[in-house]
Amino acid sequence: MPARALRGRLWLRRHANLAVPLVAMATLALLLGVFDYIHLNRQFADELESRARLVAHSASAAVVFDSPREAAEILAAFDSVPSIVRARLVRPDGSVLAERMPPSAASRAPWARIGGNSHSSVDVLANGRSVGQLQLSAQRGEVIIGLVTRMASLLLTMAAALAFSLIVSRRLLSAERRTAFLAHHDALTGLANRATFAAALESTLALADHQPAVLLCIDLDNFKPINDSLGHAAGDAALAEVAARLRRLAGASGLPA
Repeated sequence: MPARALRGRLWLRRHANLAVPLVAMATLALLLGVFDYIHLNRQFADELESRARLVAHSASAAVVFDSPREAAEILAAFDSVPSIVRARLVRPDGSVLAERMPPSAASRAPWARIGGNSHSSVDVLANGRSVGQLQLSAQRGEVIIGLVTRMASLLLTMAAALAFSLIVSRRLLSAERRTAFLAHHDALTGLANRATFAAALESTLALADHQPAVLLCIDLDNFKPINDSLGHAAGDAALAEVAARLRRLAGASGLPA
């Protein structure tokens, strides 16, 4: 197997535990994105309808008296609304009394057209009866931009939470490995401790009839003067160096303790 493929498999095995939280986070982000889109789209439609009703309330006279000039002046109120691209007042027979496209509609950025248009139509009332309609068309680009902004914030928060959980889990795993190591090894030298040595010796003696074994006991001469003259730190360093040499000498089949 090529080395690159082998490294890829090892990486996947080490990070397989990330699959579940990543899938869960992606699913949650998708569900929240759908919910946010529905909410933002509904909010946009409600705001568009509210604007239409507000202007329609003042347009009844222009429709009743069939005044295109006055109707156009009323529709100019929508010029300050960035999302609106078309506004029209329609007579009861469906013919257009006045229509206006805000001057800024043609020069808007391409992203404003993302998401298509939303339409709203409200009745123009006079004495409680409908005398026409006010119709609006607005680009939903701000809905998509709002959704992207929220999703980006959500994904950044999730990524930060995942990174934090990874750091914590790695530290916990490292602590667990350290605890497990110290349960069977000496903290200073890293050699097998008494319990580990006793268990290994018992296992070796049980197989002595079939597998020869050698037990070698050594002692350090003049170790006390090192502690007395150079301090305990120097003594610890000497023990660690001896332990390292014993490990090299014992090899993979030996057990220095």
